[in-house]
Amino acid sequence: MSTANEVRDVDRLRQAPGERKLSAWGTSYGTYVAAVYAQTHPDRTDRWVLDSTGDPDPARVARGWLAHMAQGADDRFPDFAAWAADPARVADGLRRAQRADQVRPLVLRLAAELDRATKPSNVPGAPLTGNRLRQALQNALYGDATAFAGLAALIKEARDPAAAPRVPADPPVRITDRGPADIMMIQNLRDPATPYFGTKKMRAALGRWARMVTVDHGGHGVYLANGNACGDRAVTAFLRDGRRPRQDVYCAG
Repeated sequence: MSTANEVRDVDRLRQAPGERKLSAWGTSYGTYVAAVYAQTHPDRTDRWVLDSTGDPDPARVARGWLAHMAQGADDRFPDFAAWAADPARVADGLRRAQRADQVRPLVLRLAAELDRATKPSNVPGAPLTGNRLRQALQNALYGDATAFAGLAALIKEARDPAAAPRVPADPPVRITDRGPADIMMIQNLRDPATPYFGTKKMRAALGRWARMVTVDHGGHGVYLANGNACGDRAVTAFLRDGRRPRQDVYCAG
């Protein structure tokens, strides 16, 4: 498996029904696949939407993205902290702290305790560990209210006392601005998986080839996910009619 192989697969999907060009909406890692496809087959791309984009630097691809995810989680965590300390959570039993600045140390302390002593779960053979709590946190930061509620409930329960084959590797593709003006990017400001600072590098790499819609929101995945009418409207107009904004757009949360 490689991005280059995925690009070849996508082009086979284009060929199968006899299409001359493709329009696509790529999310997260799919944005890199989409960008590489557009880079290698600019004559075969029509309307291209990149939603929640990672850093295109070939040196950062794959494992390098994990370091970005750490920073992205740091940028996003205050949204959960504010939610978990909001008095509105009391009615559902989900308020985890009196103040937002108390939530981070609480979670870090709990993860450290679970590193030392795991807690049984409802899944046989899969106790709650520090790393499972950290992964649950990462997953919850992708969404909002529903995901936050699940994490808050997990924290409450946790505090309650009662060999892979080697395959040929293709070199990463460097994204450039050489191509038709047919790419639309959309990005949350506080994305925990593909943080905004990496997205800006993709935007710079694509140059005149792209326009970007920035949404003042948290979470991973933007289009049709946040209920942000400004962002959804811009992408829908592009996919439906091929209309792009004259310049990059900022959408308030």
